[in-house]
Amino acid sequence: MINDNALVLDIKKSEDSNRLLSHLPTLSSQSAGWNHIFLAHYQTSAHECPEHYYSHHLLWLNLNYQDCSLQLKSRLGGKFGKYEISRGSIGIVPANIQNWMAWNQNAEFLILALCPEFVKQVFHELMDDSNMELIAQVAITDSLIEHIMLALKADIESEYSLGNIYAESLAATLTVHLLKHYSVKKRQLPSDTEGLSSYRLKQAIDYIQAHLEENIKLSEIAAAVGMSQYYFIRLFKQSMGMTPYNYVIEQRLERAKQMLKHQDLALGEISARCGFADQSHFTRYFKRQFGVTPQAMRNSLHTNHLTSTNCQYLQLLLPRMSFGKIASSF
Repeated sequence: MINDNALVLDIKKSEDSNRLLSHLPTLSSQSAGWNHIFLAHYQTSAHECPEHYYSHHLLWLNLNYQDCSLQLKSRLGGKFGKYEISRGSIGIVPANIQNWMAWNQNAEFLILALCPEFVKQVFHELMDDSNMELIAQVAITDSLIEHIMLALKADIESEYSLGNIYAESLAATLTVHLLKHYSVKKRQLPSDTEGLSSYRLKQAIDYIQAHLEENIKLSEIAAAVGMSQYYFIRLFKQSMGMTPYNYVIEQRLERAKQMLKHQDLALGEISARCGFADQSHFTRYFKRQFGVTPQAMRNSLHTNHLTSTNCQYLQLLLPRMSFGKIASSF
């Protein structure tokens, strides 16, 4: 039962972050425009959080180094415990569960908030059941959760260079993982082997091609084909052998490769017209895919074009030269 004096917090709001931890995060996805998911990075001294509960499902990941483990006291859902927290330790705090925490020294950690409505929607689609309940966890280790949270942090640090479709894809993956491993009703998820119908696949590809230069959202592609995000990701991967995010990156790179043939287009313009966040992001992905920088590829294409043109000119010229020699011998 929730204490009437407990704080009701939306960790995405700066005022609530300040009420909980007495200061703001050093880094957050506040301006990212991500759907259903929020991430913040904190560095704090020893602290005691007041009694509170969250409006969102919340996950935390400790980033203290191995030789700087800290002592955590936690009262989560009425259950009190003392834990030694090391780097990689994770907590899961379901929405509307009363929580109190205190730690004894400087701490660095990530907080991730998931929209309960989104989690419930995914659960309903998977299980045909809307009665979903996550199980609270303290000081667990989970490599997938850790990887997703660190990947989102890296995307924020690169000024969201991977786009909304990247964060939304990770949100869907994380949600399914939580439902499979940390929910009261654990069931085997259904498997889909047929993929998207040819009509829906064409709809998705056409939408992606028409919006490549934009910050495409996974939710928009899924809506265009009339499907939920999670099922769209699964079926698209079945059909194409890659996730929607990887397909978008691949198509952007292929379009950029074709545009490099036009010497009058600056690399910055090509980057923008292919949907990359900036030229450095474009260059990094291009070199990873093709093994050379865009400029090196352009130079190679230009050299090959000149060589081909010269060869065609010589082929036209050689018959005339031969005829001239024959004529002079008469």
